Amino acid sequence: MGDLEPAGWERELGTTRTIQSVDDLVPILKENFASGPVCLYISSNAVLVLHSYSSGKKDSTSKKSSLGRSAGRSVSLAVAASPSAFPGWLDSVHKSILSIVLRAYARLTRFGRDACILFSGESGAGKTVCCKACMCHLASFSPVCRGGGDDKRLGNLLLQIGPLLDAFGNAATARNDNSSRFGKCIGAVFDFRGHLVGAKVLHFMLERNRVSQRKVGERNFHIFYQLLKGAPGQLLRSLHLKSDVSNYQYISRSGGPSTAGSTDKADFAFVLEALKAIGLNEEQMLAIWHLIAAILHVGQLKFEKYAQEGATILNRPVLKVLSPLLGLRENDIEEFVCFKHGPDGEVRVQIEEAVRRRDVLAQALYDQIFLWLIQAINTILRPQPDEHDRIVTTPGYKETYRNINFVDLYGFAQQEASSFEQMCMNYSCEKVHQVFLSNTIKDRLQCFQEEGVATREIFFTDNLPVCDLFDDNNQGVFTLLDRATCDLPEEGSGDKAFLDLMDFNVAGHEAYTSRQVDPGDQVLCPFLDFRVRHFAGGVTYTIDGFVSSNRDIMTEAVGDLFLRSSNVIAKDIGIHQTRGEVTPNSTVGVNFRNAITTLADSIEHQDGYHVRCMKPNDTKAPK
Repeated sequence: MGDLEPAGWERELGTTRTIQSVDDLVPILKENFASGPVCLYISSNAVLVLHSYSSGKKDSTSKKSSLGRSAGRSVSLAVAASPSAFPGWLDSVHKSILSIVLRAYARLTRFGRDACILFSGESGAGKTVCCKACMCHLASFSPVCRGGGDDKRLGNLLLQIGPLLDAFGNAATARNDNSSRFGKCIGAVFDFRGHLVGAKVLHFMLERNRVSQRKVGERNFHIFYQLLKGAPGQLLRSLHLKSDVSNYQYISRSGGPSTAGSTDKADFAFVLEALKAIGLNEEQMLAIWHLIAAILHVGQLKFEKYAQEGATILNRPVLKVLSPLLGLRENDIEEFVCFKHGPDGEVRVQIEEAVRRRDVLAQALYDQIFLWLIQAINTILRPQPDEHDRIVTTPGYKETYRNINFVDLYGFAQQEASSFEQMCMNYSCEKVHQVFLSNTIKDRLQCFQEEGVATREIFFTDNLPVCDLFDDNNQGVFTLLDRATCDLPEEGSGDKAFLDLMDFNVAGHEAYTSRQVDPGDQVLCPFLDFRVRHFAGGVTYTIDGFVSSNRDIMTEAVGDLFLRSSNVIAKDIGIHQTRGEVTPNSTVGVNFRNAITTLADSIEHQDGYHVRCMKPNDTKAPK
């Protein structure tokens, strides 16, 4: 596999040892885990981090952290890190992780090389907190953070977006108190002098169905609980909210890890500061709280049968509360959830369909709020060229910005019945793992072979066949799902057609199976489940809702609805909502696949660095 070779000033962390197989690596991990956190180099550009689940002796509410120190310099985290931002265990291993950032920055300034630092591992392994630490470290030694005024403000902004994205994009799951339910690539932008001049955030599919549907023992997105626990009483009263989460269907019975929610009140204060920092005024912040509160109230809508014609809203007082929060007339809201267009005009839907439309309204609205925040962040972080950027004295030198990208995608997860969104997340993990294998093993073996260097045989599992199962343009999972989506446009149809297409086209693939392909597999439900053998293990996917999630036509209907809103954020959402016919090139699955593939391809053309995060156990036992 390679040498565990600390570089330069990290040499005191351990001695060089040669690893020939996993059997050699496991005893080393166990030995070091018994005495504290583990951080091992597996190549010159890759480090393996083993989560210790130890809170350490660090004061979690400290306004400063050693994570921001490098070569005698420090950066204040007073406005950048929420109380739960950096667990104590990371302090013990941060030198090895952060040396990756130092190496990337050195090559950027000396050779003009873009860099990508990729954080990978299963859910709960510590990817997000390692990513935050690396960003904090970069801000600490980048020249832009040594000055004052706007320069210092830019450094703090880069640090503040982490807790803000956590609040709106993360949730507590059974495996992780702060699980990222979206993928992100945060690019720090530098000029030719190596000065930090801006940043940009790219995000990948938010798990928006979490808004209305969660597994037992999990929580909704953090921001709902932070608002109820941290907002002043006057604001809650104006939103018609109470602090007790059990009052609201979308967040009651959440459960979640015992430590989840312990910092909700304090984290809300950091969210407020971050919203101000990205340029939101009081009206815009209030509009966001109106929409977040409206989502909770939408979940309270109940329905009853209206004569023989369909569904009507049972608890109309909730509708009266929703109207001013959404900036819509009561009739507009009721028409959206209880009516649909038919051949003869508007017709009432049945109760089950009304419930589905209610949940789609909440999910789509939350997704668009999240997208709006990303756009606001990118607007404030956009590089602003000065004279030094426009005038370059070196003859023949073409000015271009350089980037260090921090990629923190989803953690791989296995659930009893995984959804379309979880399939997309696990697909991204496959692509990331393929990049990891290419940069750490495959490319090096090819280089040795081309140069005639004798090497011993190295055994590893290549997940390229699994990637091909999804990526094939003729018979791949996303292509077949598109075929079912576009050939059967009627709502509620297509899921079984998709599974039939899979069984017919990829039945012989080594990574695919279903009950129809293997009748002896009693775990899979016939005509409902299929299983993919991912690099990290088999995952069962339930096809229910795959086609409707891939089509996503209701999001456009939500955009049309909010064009009539008086809420400044909701109206902006309606204006910017894209519209168009659903085609094979415009579905959610294909757009996601293209985005992840583009990201993977771009990483191949940059200096690649890897922080591979691992969990020692599933019980979060510190030792």
